[in-house]
Amino acid sequence: MREIGISFSLPVDLGNLFWNRKSVWNVYTDDHIGTYKGIARVNYFSTPADTLNKPSWPYSWDNNPLGSNDFHSTNCNIYNASIIDSKDSGVDVISDGNKHLHCYIDTHKNEIIMIVSNYYFGGYERSIQGWYVDMPERILKEGHKLEGSIHLKIK
Repeated sequence: MREIGISFSLPVDLGNLFWNRKSVWNVYTDDHIGTYKGIARVNYFSTPADTLNKPSWPYSWDNNPLGSNDFHSTNCNIYNASIIDSKDSGVDVISDGNKHLHCYIDTHKNEIIMIVSNYYFGGYERSIQGWYVDMPERILKEGHKLEGSIHLKIK
C-alpha cells in the first residue's frame, strides 16, 4: 500500500497549489518539483510538450492529463499547503510536518482530487528511501487499526 489518508473532490478551478514542507535537502533550484516551498499551477500550457524537441520551460511545467508535473507530484511532510482559485478561495491544509499532500485532475469527473495522507511510502524513487529518507514500509495485517487527523481551513 502506497498511501493512507483521506481524499476530497474539489472544483477544477482551484488550479493554484502552494506548499511549505520539510524537504529531504535544503537546496533546490526554483523550478525543482522537490523544493521545500513552491507554487504550482494545475496546467501551464493547453497542450502536452512535444516529445521530439527540448522544451523552453522546466520539466516541472510539463502537462499531462493529471496536471503539470509540479501540481500532481506528492509533497511529503507538509507544514502547510493551499489549493486556491484566482480569487484566493479554496482550502488550506495545516500540519506539523507529518502529513503528505497529493493533488491531481480526475479527467473522468472534471474535478481535482486532493489527498491528505498520514502515511505515504513514496512512488518510484525508492533508491533514496532508507538511505536519505526515513520512510519505513508499513505492513498492514488483519485487525490493524489506523487513526489520524487533519486540520483544514476553508476560505
